[in-house]
Amino acid sequence: MTKTPIYNFDHLEPLAGSPEVPVNDQMDAAENAINKTVTWDFDGATTFTLTQDQVATGFIHVCINGHASGSTLYLPITDRFVVVQNDQTEDLTVRVVGDVGSTVVIANGIAVAVYADGTDVTEVTGFNPPATILSSNWQIPQRGALVELVADDTGANYSAGAVIPFDAEVYDTDTIHDNSTNNTRLTVPSGVTKVRLGCTVELGLIASIQFVILTLFKNGVDTYPGCVRRRAEISAVGSEMGFSSGILEVSATDYFEVHMDVETDTSVTVNSDRTHFWMEIVEVENASALPYHVGDHVEGTFASDEVCVKHMLTEDVNFAEHFAGNTNFEFGVAADAETIFDIVYDGSSVGSATVAISATVATFSVTGGITGIAGKVLEIIAPNSADANLADGVFGIAGYLA
Repeated sequence: MTKTPIYNFDHLEPLAGSPEVPVNDQMDAAENAINKTVTWDFDGATTFTLTQDQVATGFIHVCINGHASGSTLYLPITDRFVVVQNDQTEDLTVRVVGDVGSTVVIANGIAVAVYADGTDVTEVTGFNPPATILSSNWQIPQRGALVELVADDTGANYSAGAVIPFDAEVYDTDTIHDNSTNNTRLTVPSGVTKVRLGCTVELGLIASIQFVILTLFKNGVDTYPGCVRRRAEISAVGSEMGFSSGILEVSATDYFEVHMDVETDTSVTVNSDRTHFWMEIVEVENASALPYHVGDHVEGTFASDEVCVKHMLTEDVNFAEHFAGNTNFEFGVAADAETIFDIVYDGSSVGSATVAISATVATFSVTGGITGIAGKVLEIIAPNSADANLADGVFGIAGYLA
């Protein structure tokens, strides 16, 4: 008995008049529609329109050879969930035939899962396609922070021992560091259970033959399992030293600092070029600490009751109270008057995002957060009388898988 090529379904056995042939063909077509990768050559055109039959030939649709100024892929007026991969040199816009409803813009070299309901095309942001199928750009997000000095720290006195301040961030994925408040610290974010830390310190001006000790402090002390200390005798200007910890067990709000002791020199220079401090997150409590992101944008000013974000959750997701964390709404043009956006979950208002007069960012009020269920819809809606000046909004909402 023959089988379908992917799911290994049984084909029907031959009967008189071969009635099994069209049934077997439909079984094969169904597998293609939910598994196969197909490629569409734009041949330099600005648009390419897929028929309903063409959409059904595959699940991953790779678009190549688009127009130099960008192209548009049109989907038929039908419900479809597909992955679109842009292998062109410019942005690719995906929308429904007839130029109606919302669109999704895909940067070159990126693959995006989209859902089309016959009018709107929406990015399915919780979907992560396999890297081996789509692109080497798909990978597990790195989390942590790397901080440094803006300029050399001159005339510094570490003879009695002190922690080193860091006033610039190379990256910080989880608000681990603050450049001005307690800027000596890297603080463990919520949901993280294990981290790894390290530092490099270069002394550009120091009296010769000085003992220097670097210690990784945790919560202000050096007595904890896994504490790291490095001691060296410095005999030349421009000497560099550092350390790297093992994997350390931590709790939310634990903080780490680089503590330095210099033997007798009361005026040393800490060089900014080669002085860094970093934290790498290596373990979280459970899957609920894995991030889930929702994003969209609106160009120009806002229409009354405009739906700025409309996203169907693809997983069960928890959004923190008052959207604490990495959620942010930013605007290119400030508001002339206070503007309040409605946060709607499953058809009911659950909170608000407020943009103050002259502000370009929002503050959030979402009491108790949102316990999101896969298949429910999250929306951000502009007020009935939108501010005439507020414009160019970018909306980013961060949650964690439940």
